[in-house]
Amino acid sequence: MEILHIDATLIAQIVSFLILLAILSKFAYRPLLGALEKRSQYIEDNIKSAEQAKAEAQQIKIDFETELRQARVEAQAIIERASKAGEERGKEIIAESSAEADRLKKIALAEIELEKQKAMSELHDQVANLALLVAGKLVQNNLNMDPAAQGALVNQFVKEVGDLPC
Repeated sequence: MEILHIDATLIAQIVSFLILLAILSKFAYRPLLGALEKRSQYIEDNIKSAEQAKAEAQQIKIDFETELRQARVEAQAIIERASKAGEERGKEIIAESSAEADRLKKIALAEIELEKQKAMSELHDQVANLALLVAGKLVQNNLNMDPAAQGALVNQFVKEVGDLPC
């Protein structure tokens, strides 16, 4: 076996490689690592931002669903209140109408009774006038009758007219 032979070319190649490695490290490797680090940080920031946006969207969704449920409950409550108010107003209208009908019925009955009383009074007056006319005619026809018989006849006629239902 041959012993490792070191000559100037090998040393020059090693030195050239180390210089190349130093130049690449300074001008290429460090900027490349910096760019990769920036890219990695950019991607990480985007992932964090996306996770925050997702969390915010989920929170907004939860808030929206909560508000939607509350709105439905409030709408149902409003509908129930309106329904109850409508029913109560309907009952009030029916009660008012019934009271008004009763009032009008009482007024009509009172007017009927008043007209009946007027009619009875007029009928009584007419009967009395007719009695007077009949009595007057009888008196004219029976002038020759004695006064006692005429008085008895008038009294009997008035009694009969008074007994009539009016």
